[in-house]
Amino acid sequence: MQEWRHGGQTDIDSLTLVCDACHARVHDGPAGWATTSAPPGDVYAGRTEWIPPPHIDPERKPRINHRHHAGELIDRARRRIRDRVRAEDRVP
Repeated sequence: MQEWRHGGQTDIDSLTLVCDACHARVHDGPAGWATTSAPPGDVYAGRTEWIPPPHIDPERKPRINHRHHAGELIDRARRRIRDRVRAEDRVP
């Protein structure tokens, strides 16, 4: 992802969900996290990858933060409701 302040676009293809605490960690410099998009063909293609600074991960292996993906949040909520209903024997 290219930040708006560095010439990045503000269209939907360039946006990602992030909480305030995580957003504050993305910055230039050796202690900052970087972001990019998972490449085509990846299981999470198009999703935001978070690249940790070297002091956290010397290999700087990209990670997906699943907490900020609306589809996964909705699926998790649906599973919890389904499991709760089944546990109460309302649905076979």
